[in-house]
Amino acid sequence: MVRVSIKTSILGSLVALVLFASGVLISISYLNSRVSIFFLMESIMGNISSHMIDRCQSYLDTATASSEFSKQLAGHNILNTHKSNELIQYGKEMLRVNREFAMVNYADTQGNFVMAKRMPDGSFSAKIIRRGEKQARIVWQHENSDWGKDFSNSEEPLESVYDPRKRPWYIQAVEKKRLIWTNVYIFYSDQRPGITCANPVYDEKGELLGVVGIDISFAELSYFLSKLNLGKEGKAFILNGNDEIIAFPIKNPEALQHLVKTKVDKGAKEYRLIHVENVNDPVIAATFKAVKKKIKSIQDWKERLKKIKGSVEEKNYQSYFREASSFLSEETINVSFAHSGKRYITMYRPFPADTIWNWTIAVVMPEEDFMKGVYWSNTVSLIISLFCVGIAVLFGFYLSKKISLPLAQLEKEMDKVKNFELDSQSNVTSFIKEVDSMASTFEKMRTSLKSFEKFVPSGVVGQLLDKGQEAVLGGEKKELTIYFSDIVGFTSIAEKMSPEELVEDLAIYLENMSSIICQNQGTVDKYIGDAIMAFWGAPNPVENHALMACKSALECQEELDNLCQKWAKEGKTIFQARIGLNSGEVIVGNMGSSNRLNYTVIGDAVNLASRYEAINKYYGTKIIIGEETYQATKEHMLSRLVDFVAVKGKSKGTPIYELIGEHTKVTTEQKHFAKIFDEGVKLYQAKRWEEAIANFTQASQIVPSDLPSTMFIERCQHYQENPPGEDWSGILKLKKK
Repeated sequence: MVRVSIKTSILGSLVALVLFASGVLISISYLNSRVSIFFLMESIMGNISSHMIDRCQSYLDTATASSEFSKQLAGHNILNTHKSNELIQYGKEMLRVNREFAMVNYADTQGNFVMAKRMPDGSFSAKIIRRGEKQARIVWQHENSDWGKDFSNSEEPLESVYDPRKRPWYIQAVEKKRLIWTNVYIFYSDQRPGITCANPVYDEKGELLGVVGIDISFAELSYFLSKLNLGKEGKAFILNGNDEIIAFPIKNPEALQHLVKTKVDKGAKEYRLIHVENVNDPVIAATFKAVKKKIKSIQDWKERLKKIKGSVEEKNYQSYFREASSFLSEETINVSFAHSGKRYITMYRPFPADTIWNWTIAVVMPEEDFMKGVYWSNTVSLIISLFCVGIAVLFGFYLSKKISLPLAQLEKEMDKVKNFELDSQSNVTSFIKEVDSMASTFEKMRTSLKSFEKFVPSGVVGQLLDKGQEAVLGGEKKELTIYFSDIVGFTSIAEKMSPEELVEDLAIYLENMSSIICQNQGTVDKYIGDAIMAFWGAPNPVENHALMACKSALECQEELDNLCQKWAKEGKTIFQARIGLNSGEVIVGNMGSSNRLNYTVIGDAVNLASRYEAINKYYGTKIIIGEETYQATKEHMLSRLVDFVAVKGKSKGTPIYELIGEHTKVTTEQKHFAKIFDEGVKLYQAKRWEEAIANFTQASQIVPSDLPSTMFIERCQHYQENPPGEDWSGILKLKKK
């Protein structure tokens, strides 16, 4: 006779009780589903508001920082405002780095104007206006020559040509003598809504030079609204303080014209935002009318409460009226209304008072989008719950016994696996499909662990458990990023330390570095004494493997610095490490023999990563990356072009780069240093020795301890005295590994 344990009995009873309780709760939910819609709308609105506020704040912060930076460059003549091409190149770089910027402008006090503009196809164009005595010359430069048909060079009289000094962004910036944000308006160049961040530029004497402007188009906000999941017909839109639409769901640029109305005054066109009541979307217009009606009703109730409150003298009653008034808030408006035979639910909410925008965001959705699913789901759930309550009482004890026995057996077998006792074999079976499937999956896990134990450390086994089969020799081609690191002067360090201290400190170093690599989705391949070899992209694919490898390298160096500071205080020997990264196609898989396997990578890209680690010693750097890694990460990471080298055994040269840091974390000085040095290397390659020496000298003044700057100065001076032949390529051929 099979005995039923107390735990099993309790389990069955709890199952029945929980199912019964769930049935009661679902029944209550069914009766209150209409009320729950407003809570759901509140949650949706909160999420949408947060997204929109975060996005707008991101626009504001980025443009503010860029505007201040540009002002400083121009004010100190680092950015020459009299050179149009320099301004255009700078503007294009600003647009390239900041996808939310639509245009970058500069206007001087004489009305001359330079603009870098992002075109609809993603290319960049530039507009230059130079004012003469009677005529103004308008010159366009296009990356895509097709835009020359719509935007061509011309000459216009001074009285009709675009004058930036008369635009609100210029006027406000000059009047307030500081950075300003305009209200939402229609851009002159493409008739789309947006805002401008403007900043006046003064020279070192305090004289006004001009105004820098950064335009942010609201097209991105409208695209964002079109991607929100608001049911089949739900939509969101944003109004300014004048109840004009500044963003609503669109799927193509042409739809933005619906936000603009054109007025012709004395032959000149004037563009304005359209009022929400005149929008060509009848649902949005009806939503606005319903909300206004609700606001008027709230205001009427408030007036009535004031009159009643004034006639009541008792203090106790006064508190009741204050509570009643608090429920009549105009901050967030919930409205249900009918339009064209359908009922809609809408919510209006203004942006928080601590932001600079006097805007309101609205969400409107058909009621049936919620109610149809709620009614169906509640009905089905109620039926299922009632059915489960009935069968739970009858079969609770029986099922608990059938479940508990095989689970107890599985628990014992799992304890063996926990201790890596993999030779035993369980015969756990159950008539319950889920338990039987669990036992089958457990056996696959045991088989995989037994296979991988032959050649992979237990840490890597965890990444490969889902294979479910014994490991075999073989590999495949994959695009990976390979990582090599080595401790500087480890042999000398080892001679100075006792074996116990060396093992302890090396273990701490390897543990901390490996943890960072694993946290960034990397796979630690092996430890070669004090060296670490790792890679990204296998066994699990990593889409941005080059970026994750660079992030790991920077974090490893930062962690090592912290560790060395701690060790220095303790009087211990400190470590310094060099890192080499390279991306490319390699063979990855199980290498070795049938008795001993190693999941690793081989190929030319692996060899180059190892060479790059060693090259750090020659240039006095800490992290060297290859060309493929640089190209894959340059949008996110700041690197400088160190040299063109051909490592030992290679006839073809390749550029190498020093990884400096993430764009969002490096300083302006570091960016300037990298730019000056990169230009110097290019001048060196072009045999322009004097100009190259000037760049490297400037770089060495920024970073006095920079060894590559000194090396290049010496090279240039040598070639000045001993000019190279025609076959000189500027590639350094290394004779040592």
